[in-house]
Amino acid sequence: MELPLLRALLQLGGSIRFSIRGRQIEEILAEDFKLTKEERDFAAPNYHSEGNRKWRNHIQFVRDQLAKKGELDKTQHGMWTISPAGYRRLGVTSPK
Repeated sequence: MELPLLRALLQLGGSIRFSIRGRQIEEILAEDFKLTKEERDFAAPNYHSEGNRKWRNHIQFVRDQLAKKGELDKTQHGMWTISPAGYRRLGVTSPK
């Protein structure tokens, strides 16, 4: 899931504000994994709002893992930005 997330971010220019484009990331990855809308929007029984869907939570967990590895820049809150290490993992040149 890490590489597909990095590829999706690359497809969107390398950096997104998750609050604005998070749904777009969810949709790109859902298509990659061939998930139905019902599978994407499934909420765990203990969640009480649509904002806490399992699919979104899983993507955010993977984002945290990439940030811990240094492949996503975590210096700006709410921004998901591929770091130079992330670009190296993708095998592409960093734009910086």
